[in-house]
Amino acid sequence: GFLSDTFAVGVVMFGALFVDFPWRSTCDIACPCPAFEFFLSNGFRAYAQKRKIRSAGRICELMTEGAAAVLEGLLSADPYSRLTLGEAAWEEAPRPSVWQRTWLRNEGCPPTAGERMCWRA
Repeated sequence: GFLSDTFAVGVVMFGALFVDFPWRSTCDIACPCPAFEFFLSNGFRAYAQKRKIRSAGRICELMTEGAAAVLEGLLSADPYSRLTLGEAAWEEAPRPSVWQRTWLRNEGCPPTAGERMCWRA
């Protein structure tokens, strides 16, 4: 349904931003993935602090707060906490849409080094 599509958009966005998959698998029985299990247990922000992209560094050091907020909303482990993609199906019970996020409404200006951030535990 719509909520799984939103999660898939988050995975694709992660791939576009970091040229890598966020985790190896989401299958938790036959092939458990430690990265996905950590994400499920600790959330996106903790995952971003821990996850490194090859030689580039931790993902929290490579994106702005706005990009992090969009990814966090799209990749929420709880489907009912995820951002929507603005589907008409949610008009009766409005839910936050990815299109309401400032990062997607900016005029495409690249972030400065000072705008990149890393969360502290």
